[in-house]
Amino acid sequence: MPLSTSTIKALKEYMSKFPPGPDGLVFTNTENGALRRSAFWDTWRRALKAANFSGFTFHDLRHYYASLLIRHGASVKAVQARLGHKNASETLDTYSHLWPDEEEQTRTAIDLVMSTRPPEAAAPSAA
Repeated sequence: MPLSTSTIKALKEYMSKFPPGPDGLVFTNTENGALRRSAFWDTWRRALKAANFSGFTFHDLRHYYASLLIRHGASVKAVQARLGHKNASETLDTYSHLWPDEEEQTRTAIDLVMSTRPPEAAAPSAA
């Protein structure tokens, strides 16, 4: 997954305070092993409490990430890849309502083509 510059900066700051464990893992449990999904939820809840947030799941963060990518012009294939969806139809089934309506874009495309046609090609001749 490509990381943004701000994410890399935050990760470097974190790692300067909490270096990777002997196995090279950055985020670990208290025994310095891989952070398991079940243990992650406890960590997530503590972080939310410390930030004074409530009712916000990690899955909500995933949806926020997807909507952010879409709002900034990411393609269906890019969002699919970042979220790890098996196919683009899964991405579209979940997020298609977030992509902007292209009604004006399609209308403009037709107007552009039709306005550049020679007059004799624009209308059929009367026979």
